[in-house]
Amino acid sequence: MSRTHVSATLIVTVCLVLATCPACAPPSPEVTGLAKLASGNMSDLTGEEIQAVAERLAGASLTDEQAETVADLLDEYDINSPSDIEAFIEQAEQGEIPVDQEDLDALRDMFENMDPSEILALLE
Repeated sequence: MSRTHVSATLIVTVCLVLATCPACAPPSPEVTGLAKLASGNMSDLTGEEIQAVAERLAGASLTDEQAETVADLLDEYDINSPSDIEAFIEQAEQGEIPVDQEDLDALRDMFENMDPSEILALLE
């Protein structure tokens, strides 16, 4: 058996084990979302992660559409930290950034009551 064949067989075997291993399931949107928040990568959050994190940390229930809009805003304006959010909301309220009021409210609802220390505690 060639070295390439052994390597390919090993890779396929590992992939099959990981795919069928319940303990190796991908992390939940809540876990990945919290990790992105804690690491300063808010602009990488998905709509699903935003919904999970908003519910967990702020008690805010966002619709799929609101969560996707928040994800798009975070990405488009490279918002990655609480201070970025504050600056964005302030600029939007002053009319410097054109944002629908409902979308701005969804962003505010998600992050206004969020305690950054709670994020780290949940990841421990």
